[in-house]
Amino acid sequence: MIPKQETTTHRHKMEGKLRTPYLIADMHCDTLAKVMKSGKELWERNEEHHLDLPRMKEAGVCCQFFAVCVQEAYRYEGGFQRTSHIFQTFQKKISSEKDIVVVKDSIELKKNIKKRRISAILSVEGGEALEGKIENLLNLYEIGVRSLTLTWNWRNALGDGVGVTDEPKGLTAFGKDVIKCMNDIGMVVDVSHIAVPGFWECLELSTKPVIASHSSCYALAPHPRNLRDSQIKAIADIGGVIGINFYPPFLRSDADKTGAILLDVLDHIDHVVEVGGIDCVAIGSDFDGIDSVPLGLEDVTGLQRLIDGLMSRGYKGIDLEKILNRNVIRVLSLLI
Repeated sequence: MIPKQETTTHRHKMEGKLRTPYLIADMHCDTLAKVMKSGKELWERNEEHHLDLPRMKEAGVCCQFFAVCVQEAYRYEGGFQRTSHIFQTFQKKISSEKDIVVVKDSIELKKNIKKRRISAILSVEGGEALEGKIENLLNLYEIGVRSLTLTWNWRNALGDGVGVTDEPKGLTAFGKDVIKCMNDIGMVVDVSHIAVPGFWECLELSTKPVIASHSSCYALAPHPRNLRDSQIKAIADIGGVIGINFYPPFLRSDADKTGAILLDVLDHIDHVVEVGGIDCVAIGSDFDGIDSVPLGLEDVTGLQRLIDGLMSRGYKGIDLEKILNRNVIRVLSLLI
C-alpha cells in the first residue's frame, strides 16, 4: 500500500510553481481533431484546448499519443480518408517544427528523448477507420500510425465496444486478423473501449504486450469504460501498460454531483500499482476528448502538480519515472 500523506485541504495547495525536472509521457489526447475544427495551430497557445505545444514544453511532456477518433459521420463510410487526412495535415504542419517530431520507431523515440524533443505517436481510435480492409491498416502504418484502439464504444467490424450492452460479443474474424497483422508489422494494440469478451480474446491472441491507453479502475468507479482488477492484472502479466484517464465520471461514481480532483487520479494510480505492480501504470489523460477535468488538472500544465501529488504519496526515483514516462517508453520499445 502506497502511503497517502496529503489531506483533502491539500488539494487546493498543489497549484504551486511549475517545474520540469521530470519528463512525462501521455498515452492519449484528442487534440488533433479539435485543432482542425478550431483552425488554430498546435504551436499556438490556445486556452480553449487542454494542450498545445508551448504548454506541453512547459509541462515537460516528452511523448504524446495523438489520437484521431472516427466520428459518427464517418462510422460507416469515409473513416479511412478522414483519419488519413488529419494525420497527413498534422505531419505537414509540424514538418518545420524543431520541438516536436512524429516518431515511427523506438530508435527515433530514444533519440528524441535525448534531444529533449517531444515525440508524437499517431494513434487511431476506432477500427472503423480500416473500413474492413487490412490494406487500410497497412496504409495507416505507412503514413506513420503506430497505435490502434480496436473499438470505440459501439460495435464495428473488429468487435464490440463497451457501449454494446445487449450480450456483447468478442472479436470478429477480421478483428483477429487485424491483431495478428499489428503484431507482425509493429503496431500497438490498444484495448481501451473494447467490451469484456473482446478484451480477453485480444489478450489470448496477441503475442505482444497490449495497452489500455486511457482507462481507469472499475473497483474505484464502476463505469463500463473502466478496467476490472482481473483485467489490470492480465495486462500487467503480459508486460502491458494502462494510462489513467482524467475524465471525472471514470474517476468517481458521484462525479456528476461532486466533480473530481487531482487526488482521485492519484487514487487510481495507486490502485493499479497495488493490483498490477509499478511497471504497468502510466498517464492517459484524454485531454481535448473530455468535457470536464479534475480540479488541479485543468490543462496539460497540471501534470506538474500530478508529480507533486505522486511524490507526496511516496513515489520517488525510478518508480516515479516509471509512472511518468519509463513504462510507456519500455512498451513502445518492445512494440514499434
